[in-house]
Amino acid sequence: YAIQLNPNNAGLLTNRGHSQFYVGQFAAAHQDLAKAIQLNPKDTYEVLWEFLTGARSGIDARAELQKNAAVLDLKPWPGIIVQLYLGAVNAESVLSAAKNPDPNKEKQQLCEAYFYLGELSLIAGNRAAAILFFQNTLKTGITNYIEYTGAKQELIRLDALPKS
Repeated sequence: YAIQLNPNNAGLLTNRGHSQFYVGQFAAAHQDLAKAIQLNPKDTYEVLWEFLTGARSGIDARAELQKNAAVLDLKPWPGIIVQLYLGAVNAESVLSAAKNPDPNKEKQQLCEAYFYLGELSLIAGNRAAAILFFQNTLKTGITNYIEYTGAKQELIRLDALPKS
């Protein structure tokens, strides 16, 4: 209802897109995130999620990612993850970039890094690697991050959530 009242609110579209992603409605999530990027083209996280939802809904999302990345500053975190998805860096580079002298900041960045690496593994068809990355996301304990929730939902979809 909030989006009907304010259809040009990027934050509302992004939140609905994440919710749709969590329940596996990737095409609907992609539509919302694509519109959110039109409204807010310099949000690196929205660009990442729009790529993921596009790729997970079966479209070739790399061309969109290249176009969207052209306006981003990829130097600060999480720009390296965009570079990973564009094929410019590898997983080791991402994990190295996640390191930070502040231990809490490092855990937050590792939470994100593991999630996005897990998604890349899923897109590539490597279920076993994806599961390990998603499990590592949860091990960071950064429960208030969307990537944590995303990893948990992916593990449920993969029937790989550890029993507690």
